Amino acid sequence: MANYTLSNSTGITYGTSCQAMTTTYKSIITVAVGTSNVASGAPSGGVVTVYPPRRGKIYDILVGQPATPADTYLQWDVMRISAAGSSQNTFAGALTSASSLFACDPADGSAIAFISANSSIETNVTAIADLWSVAINQRASYRWVAAPGSELTYPAVSSAGLALRALGAGSYTGQVSATVMFQEQ
Repeated sequence: MANYTLSNSTGITYGTSCQAMTTTYKSIITVAVGTSNVASGAPSGGVVTVYPPRRGKIYDILVGQPATPADTYLQWDVMRISAAGSSQNTFAGALTSASSLFACDPADGSAIAFISANSSIETNVTAIADLWSVAINQRASYRWVAAPGSELTYPAVSSAGLALRALGAGSYTGQVSATVMFQEQ
């Protein structure tokens, strides 16, 4: 069981920056079942190693707003997804050599999960599959840590996963930042 962490403001690849909010939900961080890794440095269409799907668990979520404080709130949730959307910043297994940097223990290899930050095309959420939801005043950051056995879990089934999303309430259009810690089993 390897643990990984991903922030939407990592800046490792593609100049990742925090996500700007709108009055519709935006997928900030997505973690979904992945099965393939492309060998590092392999050309497009190169050697593919297929791994069996692994289930995953989100066990820690940190969210906040890197903006001048105001009295407004953001709605955050974690939804089940049935397919990951296209994204500006995708780190999928060894598809980018940077993905191994997300391992909490450097001895663990790259995650085989599809992980992304700051999605530009929204994921396919499953209706009424809101696993975690919290409204947070913009003046406060928030951390949620799962009690043992209460992690947010996705099955080892193709296209299954979880998306951490945020919704700007009222007139808030500033940026948000988030970090998700997850485990592959």
